[in-house]
Amino acid sequence: MTSSTKDTRPTVPVGPATNFWWAFQSQNFGHVYFDGTLWAPLKGAGGQRVASWEILHDVRPGDVVLNFKSPAVQGISLVATLPTPSYPPLRGYKEPPDTNGILVLTDPLCEVRIPREDAYRILPPGRGPVTAKGSSNNGYEYSVDRDAALKLLHHAGLEIGNGGDKKPDGAWPSEQYLGGPSDTLTLAAVRTEQRYLRNQQLQLHGSSCSLCRHSYPDEFLVAAHIKPRSQCSERERMDTRNVSMLACLFGCDALFERGYLIVGTDGTIGVGKPGHGQVRDHLGYLFGRSCLAHDERSRDYFHLVSLANQAVTEARQNLCQQVKCRRGRAIDKAWAHRMLLLRAGDTLTDNAARRLAEVFTADDATGKLQAVRKVKEQLRILLRTSSLADAALAKEELKALVEASGRPETNKLYRTVCRWWNEIEVLIVTGATTGKVEANNTGIKHIKRTARGYRNPANYKSIILMRSAVRTAA
Repeated sequence: MTSSTKDTRPTVPVGPATNFWWAFQSQNFGHVYFDGTLWAPLKGAGGQRVASWEILHDVRPGDVVLNFKSPAVQGISLVATLPTPSYPPLRGYKEPPDTNGILVLTDPLCEVRIPREDAYRILPPGRGPVTAKGSSNNGYEYSVDRDAALKLLHHAGLEIGNGGDKKPDGAWPSEQYLGGPSDTLTLAAVRTEQRYLRNQQLQLHGSSCSLCRHSYPDEFLVAAHIKPRSQCSERERMDTRNVSMLACLFGCDALFERGYLIVGTDGTIGVGKPGHGQVRDHLGYLFGRSCLAHDERSRDYFHLVSLANQAVTEARQNLCQQVKCRRGRAIDKAWAHRMLLLRAGDTLTDNAARRLAEVFTADDATGKLQAVRKVKEQLRILLRTSSLADAALAKEELKALVEASGRPETNKLYRTVCRWWNEIEVLIVTGATTGKVEANNTGIKHIKRTARGYRNPANYKSIILMRSAVRTAA
C-alpha cells in the first residue's frame, strides 16, 4: 500500500525549473534524512570517478529528493543549498573524516512509503534509478523524469504546490547568500546550514555553550562561526566540524559575534573591545575561562584571523591618541565604524564600501589606518593561497605593504608571520598544525593550576596521563 505517514496531505512546492532526484540510502537513512545531508566522495577508493556521485554537482536549491531505503521510498526532502566541498558529516557515512567530498544540505519535508514495485511501474525503465530490466541501479544519486516524479508524488497522496520561478543557475551556495531577506531560498539555506552546523557540534560536544560552559536545551544553542564564513578558504569551509562552535542565546553568541570576546592561542577567553554596564559585568564573568571548542584542529581558526584584526584595532587606537590626544569617541567615524574596519574586503556591500571610504576621508588624515587595513587584507590573501609559490608572492606583497605603512603594529604582525613561516607553509600545503602539542600543554597547565601544585612527580605524571586518557576516550 502507498501512503503518507501523516493524516494531512503535505504539499510539495514545485516550480517550472524544479528537478527531481532519487537517492539510494541504506541503514544510514535514519541519520542522513533527518540530518538533511546528501554527501558523496569526489573519487572512489581506486581514484576512479563515479557518475552517481558526481551528479550531486547538478543539484540546485528548490529541487525535490526522493529518499529510498529498501524496500520503499520513505522520505521526501527539499534541497536547500548548492553543492559545496566538504568532509563527510559526522553521522551516516563510513568514509574517513578527512575524505574530500561534495555536500548538499536538504530540508526533510515528510515521510512517505512508496513501495519499490509501485515506483518502478511508474518510472521509465532504463533511465535514472531503474535499469532496462526493471531492477535497481547500483549507485547513489539519480535524476528522475519530471512527469514520472509528479505521478509518484500524487501516488503517495501528496499535494503539488507552486514552488515559484526557481532559477537553477542563479542560486547560491551555503557559504554565500545573495538576494533580499524575504527570499525563500536564501532563508532556507541559512536555516538549513545553521541546523547542520549545530547538529555537528551537538554530536561532538553535547549541549553545552563553548564559552560559558553552561548546559542548555538544544533550542537555546546556535552554531557560531569561529572564523567568519567570508574569510574562510575552501579547505576551511570543508572542515565543518572545527570551524564553528556552540554558543548560547543568553549573551555568549552576541558577545562573540560582535567582538566583545576573543579566544587566545591557548584557548583562554579574553576581552576584545570594551563593554559597559551589564555587558562589562558579563565579560568579567567569562574572562579567563577556557573555550570548550578550542583544540588542535580549531586553534588556527581562532588565532590567525585575530592577529590581523588586533593589529588594525591597535593602530586605530594609537593613531587616535597620537593625532587627537584622546581616546576615540562616538563622533569619530573611525570609532563609530570600528567593526567595519575588521570586515573582509571582499564581503563589503556597496554601501559598506562607501562608508569605509568616508572613514578614511574624514578620520584618517595621515593615511596610516588605511595602510594598516591593506596589510590585514593582504594577510587574508596569503592565508587563502593553495601553493607555496603563491604564498611566497603574497608574502612579498605583504612585506611591501608593511614597509609602506610604517606602523609598529604591522611590523610586529610581519615579524610574527616570518617567525612562523615554516608552520604557515605546512598549513598551506597539508593543513597540519602543531595545535595538538599546544592543546596538550594547555591541558597540563590547567591540571597544575587546579591542583595547586604537586609535590610528588609520580602523582603529577599520573594525573596528566589519566586526564589525557579521559579526553581521548570521550
